[in-house]
Amino acid sequence: MERAASRRFAEADWLAEGKHRLMAIYLLGYAAEMVIGSAYCKNLGFGLTDPIDDRQLGRMLTAGRERSNVDDRSHPIDGLARLLVETKGVLSPPAYDKKFALLIINRADKICQDWGPRLRYRASEASEADVLAVRSSSEWLLRNSHKF
Repeated sequence: MERAASRRFAEADWLAEGKHRLMAIYLLGYAAEMVIGSAYCKNLGFGLTDPIDDRQLGRMLTAGRERSNVDDRSHPIDGLARLLVETKGVLSPPAYDKKFALLIINRADKICQDWGPRLRYRASEASEADVLAVRSSSEWLLRNSHKF
């Protein structure tokens, strides 16, 4: 997962340099979703090569959607972050310390400000500042994923 997320992150930088900002934001959000989702699955006890069936994935996404604060919950990055933080101490103790837990949630929330339906379904533009905001949060999640 970390290699795949790192690769999406590098591809996003390449796209942003070429002024393909929407696609860069999309890949940065996707990398963050990969980091958070795989951390939750690791806490459930899944190994790196263990298959996750559609039913298990559906339960995870439903739980993430229930915790999401965004209108479009098809990719509930913020809800998955909340799920990860809420369940860490139960599934794979110890729980995150409060400061670290808040950082995870805040980073996911920042990504969701720019990563949504506007990005995926409308002909719109993204600024360099939009890319940098999502990049900063995605980079933090990826850089700290070993602590998840």
